[in-house]
Amino acid sequence: MLPRLRPMKSSLTYLAVGAVLLAAPAQVRADTYTIDPAHSSVSFTIRHDALFKLTAGFTRFHGSVILDPDRPLGDTAEVAIEVASLDTHIHARDEDLKSPHYFDSAKFPLITFRGRVWRRTGAGTFEVKGDLTIKNVTKEVLLSVKRLDSPGGGHSWEATTTLNRKDFGIQGPSVLDKGISDKLDVAIAVHAVKP
Repeated sequence: MLPRLRPMKSSLTYLAVGAVLLAAPAQVRADTYTIDPAHSSVSFTIRHDALFKLTAGFTRFHGSVILDPDRPLGDTAEVAIEVASLDTHIHARDEDLKSPHYFDSAKFPLITFRGRVWRRTGAGTFEVKGDLTIKNVTKEVLLSVKRLDSPGGGHSWEATTTLNRKDFGIQGPSVLDKGISDKLDVAIAVHAVKP
């Protein structure tokens, strides 16, 4: 007697369930961490008149990092920075930088970054490729990232990159822009914790 054949629909159902069960452990392992602004910072440095370096920072930002210990090169990070929180320690300069001449915080209130490709470059170091959006202009940027020890729990990184501000339309009239470098050196320190 020939063996009884199962209906095709049932076989497909078993295959689908099996695929879900095989995929489940990798999905469960990925955890979402929230950036802790009290132990994180976003700043940039720009040279003015070849002698003076201005360092400024943003005091309000939020974001998350999704980490998968089984697939660390598939991790992702998303950050949103409030442009209105820009701080150079001089109020008049802050207002000028937030004006339409430069960042135009009223029209473009957020700077966003989404890191989508991680490449290991050494022990605890990575290159992270992602999309940076400033003033509604999105460019692919590359961050040099170093993982730090976090004895108190959570995860910490330091990241740096250099941008051309004019690529994002951050430039004022020539009389105001005179002597200001096109290059912005960006430094980011992130500590992320479980929500």
